[in-house]
Amino acid sequence: MLSALWSLGVLNCFRVADYRLRGKLGIYRRLTPLASLPRIGASLRDARAIPLAASPRAPTALVDAAERVLKGELSYFARHVKSIGSPPDWFRDPWTGRTWPGATSHWSDINEFVAAGSDIKVVWDPSRFEWMVLLARAYALTNRREFLDTLSLWLDSWIENNPPNRGVNWKCGQECSIRLLRFLEAMQSIDWPDSAASALQAFVVAHLRRIRSTLMYAVAQDNNHGTSEAAAMFVGGHWLLATGASGDTASFAKATARKGLHQLEERIDRLVMADGTFSQYSANYHRMLLDTMSIVEIWRRRYGLPTLSTRCVEKVRAAVEWLASMVSASTGHAPNLGANDGSLLLISPATAYEDHRPTLQLACCLLKQSRAYPPGVWDDASRLWGIEPDAFPLSACEQRAHAALDGGFISLEGEDGKSWGLIRVPHFSFRPSQADALHFDLWIDGENVVRDTGSFSYNDAEGWHEYFSGTAAHSTCQFDERDQMPRAGRFLFSRWLAYDELQLIGDGSRRQGVEVSYTDHWGASHRRRVTTEGSHWLIEDQLAGYQRCAIVRWHLAPGPWSLDGNRAIGSATIEVDTPAGAEIRLTHGWESRAYLERTPIPVLEVRLPAPRSVLRTRISPPSRTDA
Repeated sequence: MLSALWSLGVLNCFRVADYRLRGKLGIYRRLTPLASLPRIGASLRDARAIPLAASPRAPTALVDAAERVLKGELSYFARHVKSIGSPPDWFRDPWTGRTWPGATSHWSDINEFVAAGSDIKVVWDPSRFEWMVLLARAYALTNRREFLDTLSLWLDSWIENNPPNRGVNWKCGQECSIRLLRFLEAMQSIDWPDSAASALQAFVVAHLRRIRSTLMYAVAQDNNHGTSEAAAMFVGGHWLLATGASGDTASFAKATARKGLHQLEERIDRLVMADGTFSQYSANYHRMLLDTMSIVEIWRRRYGLPTLSTRCVEKVRAAVEWLASMVSASTGHAPNLGANDGSLLLISPATAYEDHRPTLQLACCLLKQSRAYPPGVWDDASRLWGIEPDAFPLSACEQRAHAALDGGFISLEGEDGKSWGLIRVPHFSFRPSQADALHFDLWIDGENVVRDTGSFSYNDAEGWHEYFSGTAAHSTCQFDERDQMPRAGRFLFSRWLAYDELQLIGDGSRRQGVEVSYTDHWGASHRRRVTTEGSHWLIEDQLAGYQRCAIVRWHLAPGPWSLDGNRAIGSATIEVDTPAGAEIRLTHGWESRAYLERTPIPVLEVRLPAPRSVLRTRISPPSRTDA
């Protein structure tokens, strides 16, 4: 535990301790007292729709999603449609039927992990206000009154049941930030009357005060909490000024916007590494970062504000390049790296949750003055913000060989040009959320044949969080049936790994392979060498220093797989050269492609005897005789 705290940083540990102490001493009760808000919905019912500057390519998808809201149906985590009523019970978990306690408590008195078997993110998700954006955008597209009437009904219901600083939906500053950004996005589609201004401003001020009260705790996390909350402060402060805030409210707005901008640039400078890797080592959280910065850039332009610092813009552009190197142009899919909590800030009903192209299209248009992809439904997220991708020259994004050593990612291109692989190098400047050292991801003809498995849930009664974040859920080696690093908490490992040696193989034009090794806290060592040979991928694992056994796993794409001796045959052919005493079997594991989604997948396991072994694996595209 002490090693983990030291790695997190003394200042961050102090900030977390200060946050907890303030909660116990009741300081947050004084800083963010229980209050009330005026209803807004009634004053919006006579509002007019503001036509969208650019119509989406698939407007029916957005209208259909909004019509589901009319029926009391919501999409959770951009995946699961649940019937929750109209207006909903804002504290009910539709998976378990459980109603979360604490609806009348101050947020600082609530433990977000108290309800065993119920994940608080399920309660938080409707209060992220995606429904408000859908209804407002649908109203702008169709001018149908029922969309505005439902928006008004739900908004007043939320305000009545969630007065400022009361209940679970005020517990997290980042949740308040996402809600605020969505609220302001929705209001851009409505020409609301002047009589609504004071109530709207009161809603924004309440959220900004809550966010500001724990900003240093958000900073201490060294993750997207700090960027999201700073972005909300910057945008919300300037929105107040643009809507005529005066007196003390104007002074508060100016100070909040200024502090938000300062903190946002500081967070980008710290959390985005020179190679573009984001501190959370996660494809989904990386997408969230880019969406946040795109939203900031849109509002900055809308208000004619100065550009962000050159260093900040350069860091964000590097982050765009990082994600672009991971995403398939044909599907929009990326490796399911790291934690995946279902966050999706951009509204794009015509594309699937796994499709990262809407994010890259908008980010490239705003930050690189070019579009990443030719015309398609992935343009909708940009068009809903008034950005026309067709106005920008095409500078195509493709998955490519890329060494992001600051963040510990090396991708390789197959010699045949039809496959690529990614290896996770243990090199942590920030806390790792998963024990995934030397995990290998392989894509053949656009299919993720060997894959990462995601997160599933952060709070469940059956231990799935431990499984998905653990070594057994990754395509790497597990020693003595334990994780590669000791656990020090729900989201924290101690004794962070660091690679011993790393060698890149190949010339500057094409990286043909990599060899990397580490030694863990218990003295076990793993050296993995990945090279390509035509259409084949060769992986050599040298394992030593363990006590009972080593298990090398390959988590495979769903589908029919069979084991023929030492060959697993399915959407690829995997042949292992098993040493004496090794056992090979085709079993099953689990993957989570979206939050609270869990499906079985085939897993090829090779169990190797102690104290040392060498395992050679050859992965090839399926031959016609195998098909």
